[in-house]
Amino acid sequence: MASLLNNIPDICCTPEAEILSKLLLTGNAKDPVSEETIKIIETAMASDPKLSFWNLTLSDLDIRFGSKTSKEEMLFSILRAYGKKNKPDANVLIFKCPILNDYLKNCCKNEDLIRSDLFFLALLRDPRASFESQKRSKSLNEFVMDASPRHSAHKWVKFHNMIKNIKAFNCGYVVKYEELILNPTNTLTKICDALRLNATLKNVLVEGNSYYHSIPYNQKKLHQGLLNPFNTEKIDSWKKALNGSEIFLIEIIAKQQIKEWDYKLFSPHPNFINLMIVFCVSEFKSFLNRSISFFRKTTIKYKVLKRY
Repeated sequence: MASLLNNIPDICCTPEAEILSKLLLTGNAKDPVSEETIKIIETAMASDPKLSFWNLTLSDLDIRFGSKTSKEEMLFSILRAYGKKNKPDANVLIFKCPILNDYLKNCCKNEDLIRSDLFFLALLRDPRASFESQKRSKSLNEFVMDASPRHSAHKWVKFHNMIKNIKAFNCGYVVKYEELILNPTNTLTKICDALRLNATLKNVLVEGNSYYHSIPYNQKKLHQGLLNPFNTEKIDSWKKALNGSEIFLIEIIAKQQIKEWDYKLFSPHPNFINLMIVFCVSEFKSFLNRSISFFRKTTIKYKVLKRY
């Protein structure tokens, strides 16, 4: 979705940079940003595999840091700096942020905390298709993105609940992946209407993929699918790729939410022994991968902090 939206002249989509979400949107984003966090971000702007590709420094930001500068203010200043440098005529900046739960929880306590210039776009996909995609995709460390159907289903339910908060405040728009693939022009038109943009979509689907070129070189391998044309067969490919036990585990956890979004239940009846084997093996793989990943991220963070 980001690659298509970025082809619209009025929209600028930033590349991924999870470190910004984790440092500035975890906890209460209205809290003052600490000197330690500022230093970590300054270092990340030069050395983080993703954020460094934004080619920004603290001097590019349009705010002066003080004791009352909030984490939210710093994030929005970074986003504005990226937009000014890469697409100055764009009226809308889109930041891909997987960590919004804390931010939305605080907004739920006080609706006035939602900024008037803030709008949420959520891309929703069938949880079984999401798991199938994660299961066959590998990170740069050659680890499967998610080997556990149980873990994947719980993440999807959590995401579903986040979307409900967005809808409750009427400050966002939910895009279904299946609708985007089947009718991209119509879906993009609805997004632009939600953003109150009078955008021309004539060449959006045929223009070069400018968003792909904004992705760091070491990340391009993970996103080569952006260069491929839309493939409607992906919508139901999970039905052949997943076994009955995997589908069963996802549906038993996310059954109610699957129904709410008008996805059809497959309702398989796997053999109990096969179910237990799939569950135990997938949980072990998932635990091992996440443990190694956590250890590596903690080591990297320790090295960054050690510089100070």
